[in-house]
Amino acid sequence: DTAVAVQRAAFAVISVYDGSNTAPTEADFPAVSVTGVDQVNLASINTVLVVLDAGATDSRSEVQAVVDTYTTILNGADGASNSAISLTFNQYQALGLMAITTAAPASLLSSVLDARLRSDVDTFVELQAIASVVARIAVIAAGGVASPVLTPEDFALIGVAGVTTSNLAAVIAAISATANASEIDTLAKLQANVDAGISAARGASFAIISSYDGSNT
Repeated sequence: DTAVAVQRAAFAVISVYDGSNTAPTEADFPAVSVTGVDQVNLASINTVLVVLDAGATDSRSEVQAVVDTYTTILNGADGASNSAISLTFNQYQALGLMAITTAAPASLLSSVLDARLRSDVDTFVELQAIASVVARIAVIAAGGVASPVLTPEDFALIGVAGVTTSNLAAVIAAISATANASEIDTLAKLQANVDAGISAARGASFAIISSYDGSNT
């Protein structure tokens, strides 16, 4: 009947959208019984649909999950750390953020996004950049080596203050010294860990300066 035809047509738009073809409109979502999409968040949600395979967005439950998860992020990103976002790694992966593979980085990412402004996270590209930094930090916390290497700009992107080229090595060493990623699974914990690294770098520099006698470093 007509309702079924409308639903099929809407899914045909939503599930195959790749940025070069017809973009889903606000009306396409209620046609497949998906709620929560409006003119305010439509463009953001479409940036996620672009990167997802058709098989990940060809059912109502899948599309609703994408909408619900991204809406949580957009509404929670109010520039204040108030625990408004608490998502699992499965929810992040459903958005296409495949670098988030376990609970600890998911927790850190939630904490980071919570403190960002909506304008910082309203496209998939922005989300992916932030998630990449979080995932690489988790790799270092687990004793691995981040690839690509982390930079001061990466830390600034996720709201961690004080990292410079001069203290970056000490900051990385402090993260690596954690027992596991759960020790830095919130922005506050990570900042405290980074501050310890910065303090260690400052102490090392002071030791060099104070012991300098003209014949040493």
